[in-house]
Amino acid sequence: MDKIEQTSKRTHSPQGEYAATDENYARLLARLHDDRPVRASASLWTRKWVAAASIAIVCGLGWAAVSHVISSEENSEKSARMAQEQAQNLGPMTFVDVPMIDILTEVCQRHSVSLIVEDSIAGEMHVTAEFAADESLDDILEALELVSGATLDYSNGQIVLR
Repeated sequence: MDKIEQTSKRTHSPQGEYAATDENYARLLARLHDDRPVRASASLWTRKWVAAASIAIVCGLGWAAVSHVISSEENSEKSARMAQEQAQNLGPMTFVDVPMIDILTEVCQRHSVSLIVEDSIAGEMHVTAEFAADESLDDILEALELVSGATLDYSNGQIVLR
Protein backbone atom coordinates (compact mmCIF):
# COMPACT_ATOMS: atom_id res chain seq x y z
CA MET A 1 0.00 0.00 0.00
CA ASP A 2 2.91 2.33 0.52
CA LYS A 3 3.55 2.44 -3.21
CA ILE A 4 -0.07 3.25 -3.96
CA GLU A 5 -0.18 6.00 -1.35
CA GLN A 6 3.05 7.54 -2.61
CA THR A 7 1.78 7.45 -6.19
CA SER A 8 -1.58 8.94 -5.24
CA LYS A 9 0.12 11.75 -3.26
CA ARG A 10 1.99 12.73 -6.42
CA THR A 11 -1.31 13.22 -8.25
CA HIS A 12 -2.41 16.36 -6.34
CA SER A 13 -4.14 19.08 -8.24
CA PRO A 14 -2.88 22.64 -7.99
CA GLN A 15 -5.50 23.24 -5.31
CA GLY A 16 -3.99 20.46 -3.11
CA GLU A 17 -6.82 17.97 -3.62
CA TYR A 18 -6.50 14.50 -5.12
CA ALA A 19 -7.08 14.60 -8.85
CA ALA A 20 -7.67 10.87 -9.11
CA THR A 21 -11.25 9.70 -9.35
CA ASP A 22 -12.35 6.25 -8.27
CA GLU A 23 -12.16 5.09 -11.88
CA ASN A 24 -8.64 6.48 -12.37
CA TYR A 25 -7.61 5.08 -9.01
CA ALA A 26 -8.76 1.58 -10.06
CA ARG A 27 -6.75 1.85 -13.31
CA LEU A 28 -3.76 3.05 -11.35
CA LEU A 29 -4.00 0.06 -8.99
CA ALA A 30 -4.30 -2.36 -11.89
CA ARG A 31 -1.33 -0.83 -13.60
CA LEU A 32 0.83 -0.93 -10.49
CA HIS A 33 -0.02 -4.52 -9.57
CA ASP A 34 -0.61 -6.26 -12.88
CA ASP A 35 1.30 -4.79 -15.79
CA ARG A 36 4.74 -4.08 -14.42
CA PRO A 37 5.42 -7.37 -12.64
CA VAL A 38 4.24 -9.38 -15.64
CA ARG A 39 6.49 -7.46 -18.04
CA ALA A 40 9.42 -7.65 -15.64
CA SER A 41 9.04 -11.40 -15.11
CA ALA A 42 8.68 -12.04 -18.84
CA SER A 43 11.77 -10.00 -19.51
CA LEU A 44 13.65 -11.78 -16.73
CA TRP A 45 12.48 -15.18 -18.00
CA THR A 46 13.59 -14.28 -21.53
CA ARG A 47 17.02 -13.20 -20.29
CA LYS A 48 17.43 -16.38 -18.29
CA TRP A 49 16.40 -18.51 -21.26
CA VAL A 50 18.81 -16.70 -23.59
CA ALA A 51 21.64 -17.07 -21.05
CA ALA A 52 20.94 -20.79 -20.64
CA ALA A 53 20.78 -21.28 -24.42
CA SER A 54 24.05 -19.38 -24.86
CA ILE A 55 25.78 -21.51 -22.25
CA ALA A 56 24.48 -24.67 -23.91
CA ILE A 57 25.73 -23.52 -27.32
CA VAL A 58 29.18 -22.58 -26.00
CA CYS A 59 29.49 -25.90 -24.15
CA GLY A 60 28.38 -27.79 -27.26
CA LEU A 61 30.89 -26.00 -29.47
CA GLY A 62 33.66 -26.59 -26.94
CA TRP A 63 32.81 -30.27 -26.73
CA ALA A 64 32.79 -30.55 -30.54
CA ALA A 65 36.20 -28.86 -30.80
CA VAL A 66 37.75 -31.10 -28.14
CA SER A 67 36.23 -34.19 -29.75
CA HIS A 68 37.65 -33.19 -33.13
CA VAL A 69 41.16 -32.69 -31.72
CA ILE A 70 41.04 -35.98 -29.83
CA SER A 71 39.76 -37.92 -32.85
CA SER A 72 42.43 -36.33 -35.08
CA GLU A 73 45.17 -37.42 -32.68
CA GLU A 74 43.69 -40.91 -32.41
CA ASN A 75 43.44 -41.19 -36.20
CA SER A 76 47.07 -40.16 -36.71
CA GLU A 77 48.23 -42.61 -34.04
CA LYS A 78 46.07 -45.33 -35.57
CA SER A 79 47.49 -44.63 -39.05
CA ALA A 80 51.06 -44.87 -37.76
CA ARG A 81 50.29 -48.16 -35.98
CA MET A 82 48.60 -49.57 -39.09
CA ALA A 83 51.58 -48.65 -41.29
CA GLN A 84 53.96 -50.30 -38.85
CA GLU A 85 51.78 -53.41 -38.59
CA GLN A 86 51.42 -53.57 -42.36
CA ALA A 87 55.19 -53.48 -42.80
CA GLN A 88 55.58 -56.23 -40.22
CA ASN A 89 52.77 -58.33 -41.70
CA LEU A 90 54.40 -58.37 -45.12
CA GLY A 91 56.92 -60.88 -43.83
CA PRO A 92 60.60 -61.20 -44.50
CA MET A 93 62.18 -60.01 -47.75
CA THR A 94 64.28 -62.57 -49.58
CA PHE A 95 66.30 -61.68 -52.69
CA VAL A 96 68.37 -64.16 -54.70
CA ASP A 97 70.57 -62.65 -57.40
CA VAL A 98 68.31 -59.61 -57.82
CA PRO A 99 69.45 -56.22 -59.19
CA MET A 100 70.18 -53.71 -56.42
CA ILE A 101 67.70 -51.24 -57.93
CA ASP A 102 64.84 -53.80 -57.54
CA ILE A 103 65.79 -54.50 -53.91
CA LEU A 104 65.91 -50.79 -53.10
CA THR A 105 62.57 -50.23 -54.85
CA GLU A 106 60.86 -52.82 -52.64
CA VAL A 107 62.57 -51.50 -49.50
CA CYS A 108 61.43 -47.97 -50.36
CA GLN A 109 57.83 -49.11 -50.87
CA ARG A 110 57.81 -50.98 -47.59
CA HIS A 111 59.22 -48.06 -45.60
CA SER A 112 57.41 -45.26 -47.51
CA VAL A 113 60.53 -43.45 -48.69
CA SER A 114 61.68 -42.36 -52.15
CA LEU A 115 64.72 -43.50 -54.11
CA ILE A 116 67.21 -41.43 -56.10
CA VAL A 117 69.72 -43.31 -58.28
CA GLU A 118 72.91 -41.38 -59.00
CA ASP A 119 75.02 -44.43 -59.93
CA SER A 120 73.22 -46.66 -62.44
CA ILE A 121 76.10 -49.18 -62.46
CA ALA A 122 75.64 -49.85 -58.73
CA GLY A 123 71.92 -50.18 -59.38
CA GLU A 124 72.52 -52.96 -61.92
CA MET A 125 74.67 -55.00 -59.50
CA HIS A 126 72.98 -58.31 -58.48
CA VAL A 127 72.66 -59.04 -54.76
CA THR A 128 71.47 -61.97 -52.65
CA ALA A 129 70.07 -60.95 -49.26
CA GLU A 130 67.38 -61.75 -46.71
CA PHE A 131 65.82 -59.26 -44.29
CA ALA A 132 63.44 -59.93 -41.40
CA ALA A 133 60.02 -58.26 -41.40
CA ASP A 134 60.86 -56.12 -38.36
CA GLU A 135 64.37 -55.13 -39.49
CA SER A 136 64.94 -51.38 -39.48
CA LEU A 137 65.60 -49.34 -42.60
CA ASP A 138 69.04 -48.32 -41.30
CA ASP A 139 70.04 -51.96 -40.77
CA ILE A 140 68.85 -52.92 -44.26
CA LEU A 141 70.76 -50.06 -45.90
CA GLU A 142 73.92 -50.86 -43.92
CA ALA A 143 73.75 -54.53 -44.99
CA LEU A 144 73.23 -53.60 -48.65
CA GLU A 145 76.22 -51.24 -48.52
CA LEU A 146 78.43 -54.01 -47.08
CA VAL A 147 77.33 -56.58 -49.67
CA SER A 148 77.40 -54.33 -52.74
CA GLY A 149 80.09 -51.80 -51.94
CA ALA A 150 77.73 -49.02 -53.05
CA THR A 151 77.04 -45.93 -50.98
CA LEU A 152 73.48 -45.49 -49.71
CA ASP A 153 72.60 -42.22 -48.00
CA TYR A 154 69.27 -41.83 -46.20
CA SER A 155 67.94 -38.42 -45.16
CA ASN A 156 64.67 -36.46 -45.37
CA GLY A 157 62.67 -39.50 -46.49
CA GLN A 158 64.97 -40.26 -49.46
CA ILE A 159 67.50 -42.97 -50.17
CA VAL A 160 70.27 -41.91 -52.52
CA LEU A 161 72.23 -44.67 -54.32
CA ARG A 162 75.76 -43.48 -55.17
